[in-house]
Amino acid sequence: MSKQKWTYSTHTSAIADTGDYDGCVQFTNGKDILQSSGDEVEEEQLQKFCDLLDLMPDLWSHRCDNAEFENAQLKLEIKRLQFMIKNGLGSNR
Repeated sequence: MSKQKWTYSTHTSAIADTGDYDGCVQFTNGKDILQSSGDEVEEEQLQKFCDLLDLMPDLWSHRCDNAEFENAQLKLEIKRLQFMIKNGLGSNR
């Protein structure tokens, strides 16, 4: 399976009816999206950033799926409950 190259698109939107505008740049490889906001950046710089992302390994490959996330949350809850038991907290005595 070939890795899709990173591309970018710029977006501008009006801020209410103030006459001001806010912009962002979205970078995507078809699977992941990175979004930045702030000052305008030259198109050449944006393309260089895409080229840099293409050279990087798949940084986003380690994903936390629902089961992993739930497991991590349960481990945190167990630690919290163990602390409460050890310190006699939360009892109805």
